[in-house]
Amino acid sequence: MMTTKTVKYSKAPLPFQGQKRRWISEIRQLASTLPQGATVVDLFGGSGLCSHTIKQARPDLAVVWNDYEDYQSRLDHIDITNKQINDLRCMTDGVPCNGVIEKGSSLHRDIFDYLDRQDYIDWQTIGSMVTFSACAEKRASPDKNLFNCISKNPYSAEGYLDGVTRVQMDYRELMKQIPKDAILVVDPPYLTTSSERYYARGNGVYWGMSDHLRLLNAIKGRKFLYFSSEKSEILELDDAIKELLGVSFLGDFVCMENRVATLGGETTGYKDLLITNLHTF
Repeated sequence: MMTTKTVKYSKAPLPFQGQKRRWISEIRQLASTLPQGATVVDLFGGSGLCSHTIKQARPDLAVVWNDYEDYQSRLDHIDITNKQINDLRCMTDGVPCNGVIEKGSSLHRDIFDYLDRQDYIDWQTIGSMVTFSACAEKRASPDKNLFNCISKNPYSAEGYLDGVTRVQMDYRELMKQIPKDAILVVDPPYLTTSSERYYARGNGVYWGMSDHLRLLNAIKGRKFLYFSSEKSEILELDDAIKELLGVSFLGDFVCMENRVATLGGETTGYKDLLITNLHTF
């Protein structure tokens, strides 16, 4: 059921590693250039932020979100998550913001006793509330200190994916079903990086060279927004293929850069890339 309220999200409603919130303005701008009524397919949909942004910017577009990692399940349990956060906030009321909850303390034990009684826990969200991890997808360890990072505000996903079509399948199967002229949003795991979340419903935990080559071959000749990083070396890979085989999978594209600072500061950061051929419309 769609809400009549239009809500713009600048980040995913629940914590998610790798969401493209730094690219929101560019995504909106590129969406404005798409043909009326075009189909857009978010192949590696993640948190759905790209799908939301495109649909919000262009309601006339048919947007398909491939929720392979089942982010929807976390959204469906958001009321339970909010209650748990509120309970944890009450339990840690006397602990300063970001203060340590030492392992072995009574409060530490009380928190884990409480969590053990829960039938459902969104660990990526709850874990980020009691640790400093931005990707705490697994259960927090009772052998380590906790921290009071409890959010003061409840989460909401109202209207987030209104009008977006959700599917859940391997991108290769999805590619067989979508129109040839569909615009692709491509945000795969970075080359040679761990990708447990993507493979959680399949076999293997590594996104390697062969996976990237198959993906590049699948998008050859199609319109796309391709998110990557200088750490992934995807441009170097395409250049090497062109030099050795005389073929460019990416074709005529432009590449935008976005500097991401790490904890060590700007000089130790890296560049996120948005590669697209939408300028050729």
